[in-house]
Amino acid sequence: MTATGARTSIADGQADLALLVGRVMIGLLFLAAGLLKVTDFANAAVASMVRSGLPAPTVVAALVTALEVAVPLLLMAGFYARPAAVVLALFTLAATFVAHRFWEFGGAAWYGQFFNFWKNLAVMGGLFVLAAIGPGRYAMRP
Repeated sequence: MTATGARTSIADGQADLALLVGRVMIGLLFLAAGLLKVTDFANAAVASMVRSGLPAPTVVAALVTALEVAVPLLLMAGFYARPAAVVLALFTLAATFVAHRFWEFGGAAWYGQFFNFWKNLAVMGGLFVLAAIGPGRYAMRP
């Protein structure tokens, strides 16, 4: 109920369900990427780091893979969800400027990089909202 007595779905407890669904949906984005790297480490992880020009690509790929598997699980479970959301947001920021520099591309590749860049900014926005308001009632607590 609002201060005026009007009913709103979010105020009636559906916010906790929305937070759970949102955590799971955002977490799955990262978990899927991490599991792809686990299943084909050389081609999906190391090769990507080499293409991006990162130093020590095998080490970076291992760290990124571990992060993309472990941290989303924390987020989805709601266990240390706020710090997990911040870690994923900062990781996404770094990944965006390493891998989606659309201004360096032309033609059809520009479009894909452009939309991935802005999609990642939107995902970061969702993660920062989760970090600010917390995981909701349906979450494991440390």
